[in-house]
Amino acid sequence: MSTSADADPRAAACAARAASRAFAAAPTAVRVAALENLASGLLARSGEILAANAADLDAASQAGSGVEPALLQRLMLTEAKLETLASGIRAIAAAREPLGAASSRVEVTEGLTLEKTACPIGVLLVIFESRPDALPQIAALAIRSGNGLLLKGGKVASRSNAVLHQVVVDAIAKATAEEARGQPPVNAEGLVSLITSRAGVSDLLKLDDVIDLVIPRGGNALVTHVQASTRIPVLGHADGVCHIFVDAGFPIAEALPVVLDSKLDYPAACNAVETLLVHSSFAGPSPSDSEEGKSGLSRLVEGLQKGGVTVRAWRSEDGGVVGGARRDGEGGAAAFDLLSSLPSAPARRHEYGSADLTIELVPSTAGEKRKERGRERGRKEKRESERERERERKRKNSLSRLVPLSKKKNSCGLPHPCARQWPH
Repeated sequence: MSTSADADPRAAACAARAASRAFAAAPTAVRVAALENLASGLLARSGEILAANAADLDAASQAGSGVEPALLQRLMLTEAKLETLASGIRAIAAAREPLGAASSRVEVTEGLTLEKTACPIGVLLVIFESRPDALPQIAALAIRSGNGLLLKGGKVASRSNAVLHQVVVDAIAKATAEEARGQPPVNAEGLVSLITSRAGVSDLLKLDDVIDLVIPRGGNALVTHVQASTRIPVLGHADGVCHIFVDAGFPIAEALPVVLDSKLDYPAACNAVETLLVHSSFAGPSPSDSEEGKSGLSRLVEGLQKGGVTVRAWRSEDGGVVGGARRDGEGGAAAFDLLSSLPSAPARRHEYGSADLTIELVPSTAGEKRKERGRERGRKEKRESERERERERKRKNSLSRLVPLSKKKNSCGLPHPCARQWPH
């Protein structure tokens, strides 16, 4: 399958730029209507979308396709997923208008005010892999912010992406036709284009004079390749290595459902937990929080294993292996570290994590202390900011009172002897 964007990438990028400018200048009601149309279209055309997705799943499930089970899970669409998508898109539509919103305002001098307002980035090239539900999500954000969009999805989801792209285009076209109020309709197909060939992406990555930002959503190899192949700014994400730390004193009965949900709810997601950091006190049984003499760590490990998770190992900070378990399953894998203190968790996370997501389960007293330290830092920063504004106000006042020496007079009404003629 090929598209006009594949045939002429530069023309597609230029069309997206022209359409985005017209779309951003349109009334807010146009963008809101497009999002509402998109949410309704996903539900109204769910049969068509799921049929295309079933064909993609069937092709990806064939022997020799090379598609991993985790990718198949990401590829699958359901009625529930479409309903969630529609709900999220309606929430974006109901959000405050981002364009033109002032985030700061500074009076440089009397009659001259410097204002920082939000505006569209321009043309975005977004490359994503096997998740077809990412297409309407990305399109919704681009619509709300008035950006042009060039989309490249994974080959395994080509049929699903084609139908979803058409739903997006139809939603925009309907909104611009109904809400244009005398203005020419926006080129909906130009505003959001779908690229299906890798060659088309390679050509687009060369268009640094037209495309403003590239966002690769996929594995580290994809992000690295894109960064090395273009001069366009790239918004690359990390590896998705996520941690949970359970600190001493936190009830295992409360930690267990959090840990299990973070791994088992959707193991294929990039924010599913990979590493569980546990305080060393949980290695032994605790009379106040134990189950038949089992340690807190054992309860966590067994809970994950029952869910089909492969537990790689868990070890103490000195590197010695405390225990181990192996079980193959579809739930993925998890690694464990035993730590002796809360400060050890950020150090381990920074060394081995990717700054994507971290959950710290700490007792309420420790949590309150950390919150109070954060509040104190906030108060300190606020006081410093107020002092800086006061210094700036005094500086401006002192400057306004200055009189050029050329205008000063001595007691006889003659020019001041130290005065020098200022150039006009």
